[in-house]
Amino acid sequence: MPPVCLPGEKALLRAKAKKKLKSKVREKGTAKPARKLSVPELLHKVEECLDAFQYEEALQVCDQALALEPRSVPVLDVAGPLLLELGHTDRAIECFKTAVELSPGEGHSKYMYLGQLSSGEEAVGYLTTGIGIMAATLQRPGQTEVEGACASVVVEEEEGGVTAEDLCTAYCSLAEVYLTDACFAADAEQRCFECCCKAVEYGPSSPEAHQLLASCLLSQDKQEEARSVLLKSVSLWLSPSLESGPQEEGGWQVDPDTGEGQPSAPEAPPPPYFTRVNCAKLLLELSEHERCRRVLEGLLCEDDEVVVVWYLMGWLHRCMDDRDSARFFLQQTEKLFLALGCDDTDLLEHTRALLQEMGPEE
Repeated sequence: MPPVCLPGEKALLRAKAKKKLKSKVREKGTAKPARKLSVPELLHKVEECLDAFQYEEALQVCDQALALEPRSVPVLDVAGPLLLELGHTDRAIECFKTAVELSPGEGHSKYMYLGQLSSGEEAVGYLTTGIGIMAATLQRPGQTEVEGACASVVVEEEEGGVTAEDLCTAYCSLAEVYLTDACFAADAEQRCFECCCKAVEYGPSSPEAHQLLASCLLSQDKQEEARSVLLKSVSLWLSPSLESGPQEEGGWQVDPDTGEGQPSAPEAPPPPYFTRVNCAKLLLELSEHERCRRVLEGLLCEDDEVVVVWYLMGWLHRCMDDRDSARFFLQQTEKLFLALGCDDTDLLEHTRALLQEMGPEE
C-alpha cells in the first residue's frame, strides 16, 4: 500500500521536483561542447578505420579533415587514394591535382596515380615526373651487379620509401602507355624500348618487366630477341614440368647427394592472372606451343570461367593440328561466351570460323 501524503506534502514534492528539473536543464545548457578533433587527430582516426577495413567510415572522417583544411597536402594525400578505392574517381583526381599544385616536384604517388588515370601524352607527363622523383628519392647505400637484357647495370636498395621494384613497376607503366595510348607519338617505339630496358634493370627478377620487353621487341618485328626475353620471363615463375627433363634451361638443379636432377623453385611468384593471359598470347604468337599450353592449363585450373583462356586453348590446339582437342575447347568457348554474355564479338566470330573450318566431329 503506497504511503499516504499529509495535506500540503504533494505541493511540496511537486515544488522539489520542479526545482530539480530546472537545475538539470541549467546544467545541460551550460555543459561544454565536445572538443573538435584536430586535423592530425582526424588523420590518425582515418588510419584506425582503414586498419579495421572500415572504408566508408574512414572517408567520413577524411571529409571532416578536408572541411577543416581543404588545401592540406597530407590530407589530400590520404583522401585521393581513399576516394579512388571507393570509386569516387572524379573527386580523387581533383585531390591529386590539387596536391600537385600545392607541392609540385614532391612526393611521387600523386603523379603515379594521375598517370594511371590519364591517357596519351598527359599520362606520359605525369608518369615521367613521378619516376624522376622516385629516382631522386632512391638513395644508394648498396650496389649489386645484375646482368639485364640490355646491359650490366647497378640496382639500388630501398631507401626513403622507394625501392628498385617500385621503379621497375613505374617504368612498366610508362612503357605500357607507349605501347597503347601514346603509340602514335613519333618516338614512341624507341622510348618504349628504353622504358622496358629500365624496368628490367631495376627488376631483373620481374617476369612482368621481361614480358613487357618481349612485347616491345615483338612489335619491332625482332622475333628471336623477343623469344629469348619472353622465355626468360616465363622461367622466372613457371615451374618446369618433371617430363621436360634437365635440358630445359634454368629449370633444373642437380642434387649433390643423389646426382639426380630436380626442378628448381621459381625465382618469382606467378604474375597477375591477365598478365599470364597476355604471356600465353605472346607464346602462341612465337609458336612456343608447349609452354603456352602449360600457362593456359594453369589459368584454367585457377579460373575456368574466363572465355579468352578457353579460346586460346582452342586456337593453340588448332595450331598444333590437334583438331579434336581444338574443337572441344572452341565449343566450350562458344558456350561460355553465350552463357556469360561477353561483348568481344571478334573473338566469337573467330571461334565460329575455326569450328566451321574444322567441320563436324568424325
